[in-house]
Amino acid sequence: MAGDCPKVRLSMKRSQNETASARCEPDDSTRGSESFVSSAGGDAASGAAGKKERILRAAQAMFGRHGYSNTTMKMIAEEAGVAFGLVAHHFGGKENLFITAGFDMIGRLLTRVREEADGAESGYEALTQFIRAYLRFTLDNPETFPVLIRCSPFGELGGEDHKALVAEKFDLIFDEIAGHLKRGMDDGSIRLLPVRKTALLLYGNILTAVRTHFITPYKFAGLYEETLRYVQHAVANPEGLGREAVFRRKFQNLSMID
Repeated sequence: MAGDCPKVRLSMKRSQNETASARCEPDDSTRGSESFVSSAGGDAASGAAGKKERILRAAQAMFGRHGYSNTTMKMIAEEAGVAFGLVAHHFGGKENLFITAGFDMIGRLLTRVREEADGAESGYEALTQFIRAYLRFTLDNPETFPVLIRCSPFGELGGEDHKALVAEKFDLIFDEIAGHLKRGMDDGSIRLLPVRKTALLLYGNILTAVRTHFITPYKFAGLYEETLRYVQHAVANPEGLGREAVFRRKFQNLSMID
């Protein structure tokens, strides 16, 4: 919860470990919606990973599970299987570890969505692949991804410089969405829309679906599929996609409603 967040001091280095978690198998980019099934891998750090990475993954899991206030450095050390002092040695205080854990998760997420959207033939297809990859990433990392949604750093950061640093990191996600929207408008696959505002609204829809899935009692079967379908319907330019593509998308969507 936002009120659970720390007033942090951001004396941190950006994590150098932005390795993507295991990727899903390639999917048919023409499909309008599909089942979002978690792939193997995800949360757990590799057995060969160093202790620093284990601490980072443990911090993501603990903060995501218990929130900031209810998580202690001792809990993180026990989860990582390391000595208590090693956590402070690598990351300093709890506040810095919290921010580092969140930034690392954003970095891994960006690696995944960029890989999945790479090679898309249109802006519409790239946006679709981006959203699929984002939602799958949350399913692949159910223990650690909630570090980004359990507690928002925007509400409690101590200074404008700190808030600007966090905003800069999240802007990378908005920029990806905006880039796909702009490309789609240029190639005709996405209808003309105010790019930045639309990017923010689309990300709001994605984030709402993720928060509903993880931290509310209101999730339902097909939530992620419906979210993708809603976004596709909101931005698609039927003339630019072509009659055949539109018919195929409608047929596939109808076949999955029940």
